[in-house]
Amino acid sequence: AANLEHLGHALEGGTGDAGGTVRVSIEAGDRILEKVSVTGVTAETDVGTMVHATDDNTYTLTPGASAPAVGRVIKFHTGTTVDILIPGTAALADA
Repeated sequence: AANLEHLGHALEGGTGDAGGTVRVSIEAGDRILEKVSVTGVTAETDVGTMVHATDDNTYTLTPGASAPAVGRVIKFHTGTTVDILIPGTAALADA
């Protein structure tokens, strides 16, 4: 799953066909994910840091070919728990 591109937040799961095509409805506008665990977060100083997704529900501060940027930390709670702003596709491209 290298070189993934984040297009939006899936509203429901999707099932692929034999050719590998998967169709899902996505929310392409801004979205805030509240109280999410993000690997690499340690303190309030991580607010503003880019967040990357390694799969459907795993977030990290570490970029990589299989971890596209999906948003930024906007609020630190405690430990590795933060709020993430996931901007619409056009806004993310400009980030």
